[in-house]
Amino acid sequence: MQRLLGLAIFAGCLIAAMQLSGGFAPFSDVPSLTLVVVIGVSAAIAPKADQTRTAAFGEGCLRGGYIGFVLGLIVLVAQWDGDLASLGAPLAVALLTLFWGAALSHAAQLVG
Repeated sequence: MQRLLGLAIFAGCLIAAMQLSGGFAPFSDVPSLTLVVVIGVSAAIAPKADQTRTAAFGEGCLRGGYIGFVLGLIVLVAQWDGDLASLGAPLAVALLTLFWGAALSHAAQLVG
């Protein structure tokens, strides 16, 4: 019961922070979230001997966030035309993978 309460508090804080910072639109990049979840699921399929599937999922999501961030930076640099104003949107998408990776990892830790 305490785990569910902790998860509910975490989810509520996350939703409130998103809403107060301009709504959900800046956080709704489906490819970023999909990448993180798929890497988390792939880690949960075959957890380490001393790990639960939930813990492996959380660790995989965190690593997926790092991988997505690096991929996003590669795309950003490859498409950059030298204009600093054009860095905002691609950098935000790259950072979203770190955000979703950390959020899902923490949620998995609360559950598991």
